[in-house]
Amino acid sequence: MDRFKKVFRTLGLILLIILALSGIGIAPPKTRELFTDKEVTIELVEGKKDGSEESKT
Repeated sequence: MDRFKKVFRTLGLILLIILALSGIGIAPPKTRELFTDKEVTIELVEGKKDGSEESKT
């Protein structure tokens, strides 16, 4: 019985290593359809150029 447990643990470990190396993991794969219609939007913040900032005293 002890030998069976040792073999079962070793096979389980090997299975987990194979899954990790192949990149499958336990979670189901997610599709990239969620990101196909997204546009890259970047907001550019520009500083004031006319000198109307608060006066420094």
